[in-house]
Amino acid sequence: MFKLKSILLIVSIFILVGCGNSSSSYETPAQAVEETSSEPAAKDSLSLDFKSWELSSGVIFIGNFKIKNNHPEYSIKDITIECTTHGASGTPLNTVLKTVYEVIQPAKSKTVKELNFGFVNSQSSNAECKIVDAVWN
Repeated sequence: MFKLKSILLIVSIFILVGCGNSSSSYETPAQAVEETSSEPAAKDSLSLDFKSWELSSGVIFIGNFKIKNNHPEYSIKDITIECTTHGASGTPLNTVLKTVYEVIQPAKSKTVKELNFGFVNSQSSNAECKIVDAVWN
């Protein structure tokens, strides 16, 4: 019984060490696919027309956008928009994220009105927005 436990311990250590693998870094299967995939990110097929924004009650960021799917064949969903507000001096004050949980068909646009990003600094005087993530549908 002692020999069996010893062998199992040695095999376990051997597996954990990497069976003699000289590589010092390990990657998950998702990382391996990500590195070898030639498929572009879904967000790269989108364009964002930032129409307008306002501070509701002086502190709640409300944005209006037009999102266009420029891909001719695939629809895109779950689009995450990042907006950074700036003070009158140009200093960045807040960065906020919001995901639009809708599907945009190939070569179509979606207008998003009054998207609530939540609280921002009351001294915000302008904003810049961009798409930071999206998912192929």
